[in-house]
Amino acid sequence: MAIESLYSDELAPWYDLYAYDERLDIHIKFIVRIFKKFRVKKFLDVSCGTGNYIIPLNKKGFHGVGVDLEPAMVREAQKKSKKQNLKIRFCIHDMRKLSVKGRYDEIIAPFSGFSY
Repeated sequence: MAIESLYSDELAPWYDLYAYDERLDIHIKFIVRIFKKFRVKKFLDVSCGTGNYIIPLNKKGFHGVGVDLEPAMVREAQKKSKKQNLKIRFCIHDMRKLSVKGRYDEIIAPFSGFSY
């Protein structure tokens, strides 16, 4: 099975049950400290998945754009951000061939994006 089809429309809604744990909050706090230290305002989250990093970072006042290869994961991230009344731009792209317009202060790829 190609990685592009790993997270189907059936599996993507369940992804957070696997991916979320108490360490996520610790990761977010750490990233916020780094962003503040280096005056990051705008960031790119490659392999954003269902938005577990980009959504809380946007809620903390940083402006992020999310990129993921899997359309079903992006749809889940869009649903979650809409539920929280956040306007976050999400794109479907392969990070190996990234072409997202704009300038960013930081690029993050948290969790396991590079392992794919």
